[in-house]
Amino acid sequence: MQKKNDISNRVYCLSPAVESGRDRECTNKDFYQPDNEELVDIGKLGYGSRVNHRETNLPYIILNFEKGQTIKPKVQQKINSTIELMYQSTSPYLFRLLNHFEDDDNVYLIFEPYDGKTLKEKLTDQGPFNAHTSLKYIKEAALGIKTLHSNKMFNITVLPETILIGECL
Repeated sequence: MQKKNDISNRVYCLSPAVESGRDRECTNKDFYQPDNEELVDIGKLGYGSRVNHRETNLPYIILNFEKGQTIKPKVQQKINSTIELMYQSTSPYLFRLLNHFEDDDNVYLIFEPYDGKTLKEKLTDQGPFNAHTSLKYIKEAALGIKTLHSNKMFNITVLPETILIGECL
């Protein structure tokens, strides 16, 4: 079984599981997007979406960065160091990075499954939050951003579409 994807322009580190030889590198074929799931624009770098794993049917969050948008060496270096740090993060305010892979055009970050919705979905479903709930979500988002910045992690645009509310599975 081939452990690493055969790509012509690898620019990012391998996941710890692939690097150690424990697992093969994932591909797009390992995941599918459930019906009615929309892609979420995360700015000029790419998009995010909910996906399910084909074998286990478990839900995950996947962020897809276009390599063409991250080709500058400083951006690549920040993303690589962020990937390495996110594998080690134990912050309760950040979703845990479980795996990542790349192909010739994109790099994909796979985050732990969760049972919630985005902030935008909650607002659409429930309408405005009361003061207590608003304060709770603002505090958690701020602590997540603080964790990113204190660890010098690269962060994407913080939007209602990219803030996840719920519990990790």
